[in-house]
Amino acid sequence: THDCVLIDLSSTGARIAMAEPLARGAAGYLEVAGLQIFGEAVRFVPGNGGGVNGLMFDDPLPRKAVLRVRYHAETLPEREHAALRDHVRRWVTGAA
Repeated sequence: THDCVLIDLSSTGARIAMAEPLARGAAGYLEVAGLQIFGEAVRFVPGNGGGVNGLMFDDPLPRKAVLRVRYHAETLPEREHAALRDHVRRWVTGAA
C-alpha cells in the first residue's frame, strides 16, 4: 500500500505522484472515490522526493466513474472543512 497524489485521470489510465514510485511493469490497483481500478505502471518520471508514474488500466473506466472521481476531487475541500468542524464541535462539547 502506497499513498499517492492523483494528478490526472482518463478512462484508460492515470498519472500519480508517489514518494516511492512503482517500477515499470508493476501491477496493482488505484483506490479512489470508492473505486478500485486495476492497472500497470507503464511509465516512471523521477522527481524531487519521489516521482510520477503513468498507469494504464486493465479495463477502461466508464465515463460515469471518471466523472465520479473528478467530483470527489472537486468536493474534497468542503468535505475536509466539514470533518474539521465536526471534530472541533465534538472536542468543545467533550464528546471527542
